[in-house]
Amino acid sequence: MPFNSKRKRMSVVLGLGEERRLVIKGAPEYILDSCSHFQSFSGERLVMDSTLQRQIKDSVDDLASKALRCLVYAYKDISGREDTSRQNSEGVFEVEQSGLTLVAVIGIRDIPRPEVPKAISDCKKAGIKVRMVTGDNKLTAKAIALECGIVDKQDSQALVMDGVEFIKRVGGVVCKACRTQECPCGKEDDKNKRVDTIANA
Repeated sequence: MPFNSKRKRMSVVLGLGEERRLVIKGAPEYILDSCSHFQSFSGERLVMDSTLQRQIKDSVDDLASKALRCLVYAYKDISGREDTSRQNSEGVFEVEQSGLTLVAVIGIRDIPRPEVPKAISDCKKAGIKVRMVTGDNKLTAKAIALECGIVDKQDSQALVMDGVEFIKRVGGVVCKACRTQECPCGKEDDKNKRVDTIANA
């Protein structure tokens, strides 16, 4: 079950002798709510309550605010007879949506190249507006933008937004093939088609 920008996760089913295990990794903000259990350091599978889930989400936010890209790893033991064709509007398969056991939250740091802040500063001096577009968590994106000098802590006009907010501001996403926002032509299945983002007049 491959990764894409809509699903924000990828899964694989492993054969463990007679048993089957779904292993999943992806964005914490999409996967944590599907975790009903967690694996302790001793290897026990324990129930995850709402307090622990909130603590984990706070920890993810803390890592993201330090410019760390976060991933969640989880698993689910399955029989192998589950329906692996049904999925929701985001393309998340039914088998991925609940009953997961959290194994780990990982923070990965992509260190900007040393020349990046100066290059951004030179662009600003030349009157070039620098913008960053990324699929990262909003907090991670903001921390990297601050680190590189794209936004400034003292700049009250600095704007950081996620994809949902951006699409609302520009007026929606329109399919090039059929020129509608509610695309009936199956753009997800045709790699030759592209999606344009346009602003309302």
